[in-house]
Amino acid sequence: MTINGLENNYYLTQNDIWVTINGFTEVVTKVVIDFKNITTNNELKGFECSASIENDCSLNVCFPVRALMPEPDHVNINTLQSFQIKVTVKFKNTSLPDEVVTINKYFIRGGRDKYGANEWHLNDGYSLIVNKWISGGKSWNSPTPPLKISGGSLIEDDAVQNYIQEEKKSCNGLLIKYLNSLGCYQYFYFDKYELKNKTKAAKTVNRITNRLRNDNFQNIGYSETKTLTLYSFTEKELQLNFEDLIKSLHIFYFDSNGIDHDSSWHLIRLDDNSSTWNNYENAFENKAEFTLPNFRTLEI
Repeated sequence: MTINGLENNYYLTQNDIWVTINGFTEVVTKVVIDFKNITTNNELKGFECSASIENDCSLNVCFPVRALMPEPDHVNINTLQSFQIKVTVKFKNTSLPDEVVTINKYFIRGGRDKYGANEWHLNDGYSLIVNKWISGGKSWNSPTPPLKISGGSLIEDDAVQNYIQEEKKSCNGLLIKYLNSLGCYQYFYFDKYELKNKTKAAKTVNRITNRLRNDNFQNIGYSETKTLTLYSFTEKELQLNFEDLIKSLHIFYFDSNGIDHDSSWHLIRLDDNSSTWNNYENAFENKAEFTLPNFRTLEI
């Protein structure tokens, strides 16, 4: 048996990685694949792949791998996971024993676009920083260090060059933390932000009253929408950081009133974004709109 497509390691889960299993001398009826996340001890068994007329089998291994990845954790970073893939081949000639091969591979929560020499896997020692590592600005410093792969673990990458982000405005801005496309958390500072709150009343319920001075209806609730709009004049060197940020599945803004990780970082959802080149400022005018979560049910 030959498994083609997993010759390397540290594969990116957001890419569709197709693997072909072949090299048989006997006719194959089906191939059964079991996936196990060794890091979390969770598993998915019994993925069946029927043999083609060429007597081989192809499947996208990242489909079950994504399902076994844990929920992202920005405090105890868990983007690198160890997996075991067990392949069992059953033959048309039932007198033949099953052929079984087990391989172990690392997978990282991330993905790449087709560009240059990019591959959908990384190498040991590879830095997980996308474009520039922004270590701070005039009013802030990055709370956590950059990371790299080292022997199946993520460790601090002390060889990364620090980049200080220019702040165009004198007012206090907002610090954003986001999971980049290679499985590391990076930071980006927005010079200006706007917070908007909007409430909309639901239908009312009519009431029977026996006096004019009594109310003849009752409010039953409201829907509330909170939005956060961020603005930044971004130098050319950092535009790829912004473009990576707006594709992130895990974005937080920093609350200086927080007393721990949970209260200091607020998870937000991206709704819209835009980028415009400003030749006068020699920078990109970036804008990103987010929806903030509601923690109250405004109903009677």
